[in-house]
Amino acid sequence: LFLRDQLARKYRIRDHKSFTPRELWRLTNNKPCFGDFTKFIHLYETVRYGGIVPSQEESDSLVRWFEGTSSAVESDSD
Repeated sequence: LFLRDQLARKYRIRDHKSFTPRELWRLTNNKPCFGDFTKFIHLYETVRYGGIVPSQEESDSLVRWFEGTSSAVESDSD
């Protein structure tokens, strides 16, 4: 939810609360956050929708990609 709101504020995405993570991901394909957000969304969906319990390594990766996405959005001068 934090990333969703951050992306919506930065990139002026209207009605962002009704978007799925993948729909938001598609809207970032030309943004600096795209690389980390791509990785984050892929693993997030695997865990969230697939019911998979992430390993410690996967959890650490989610945090790293979350932080990378957030940082890229903050620093984007778009």
